[in-house]
Amino acid sequence: MSVKSLIMLIVAVFAGYIYFTYLGGGSGQMVSDVFVSNDKNEKIVDVDFNGPVRYLGHFPEAQGDILQVKFRSIAYKGDRDNYSLIDKLRLQGIVGMKEYIEDIRYEGDVPGGPFLILRFTKPVTFAVKESGGLKGLQIRYKQL
Repeated sequence: MSVKSLIMLIVAVFAGYIYFTYLGGGSGQMVSDVFVSNDKNEKIVDVDFNGPVRYLGHFPEAQGDILQVKFRSIAYKGDRDNYSLIDKLRLQGIVGMKEYIEDIRYEGDVPGGPFLILRFTKPVTFAVKESGGLKGLQIRYKQL
């Protein structure tokens, strides 16, 4: 095998890795999975995406019964649909989940979006951060 062939093979493997890690392999929906768990006195919502995202901010800043999280897709041609994620929830150790979250929605086709909207049954305090190496968001919340 010549040096040129070896270099081409390495470039092809690297390009395939980049494609399947950041751009492809997704289901066509931006959100891959939603996982809810407990951590002492607060709850954690981990949202995994099919491509890298950059967290841009959220509103309101610290508390409320609705949380709107704004993010930007990085090099992912995700869907522009709006849909509920409540059926994607995977729960770990949470009894009576409906006591906390009424709905989680992905809003991809709205001005200024995409957004992730969480509607809580009661006012909560919350904090949002990126997670999963730019392929996720983590939302921590607790009842007021």
